[in-house]
Amino acid sequence: MSIQLNAINCFYGAHQALFDINLACPQGETLVLLGPSGAGKSSLLRVLNLLELPRSGSLQIAGNHFDFSQTPSDNAIRELRQNVGMVFQQYNLWPHLSVMQNLIEAPCRVLGLSKDAARARR
Repeated sequence: MSIQLNAINCFYGAHQALFDINLACPQGETLVLLGPSGAGKSSLLRVLNLLELPRSGSLQIAGNHFDFSQTPSDNAIRELRQNVGMVFQQYNLWPHLSVMQNLIEAPCRVLGLSKDAARARR
């Protein structure tokens, strides 16, 4: 899967986390993001999975193209997330859910599976 970002700008309120980011990573290449705390590494990863929506720019990933002059549709976001995942450094489980409920949450929300179908995917 190739990844291309063009002129990505991402804000948290008035704070600009990503400044006009351009990046190309051809299929089969390995890319390392390295930098100090607050440099925008996590923000960039969150943009790749559309957990954060940039104010401007474009993204091509997993056969999908997003032009952030418009808000992507829920269906387009769901389709991307079926093919692009992210494992957080500080993952958090929902303490009010059982282990099984935590495990099936993503397949139910992202893939649209029923709880029974998600449980059967073991």
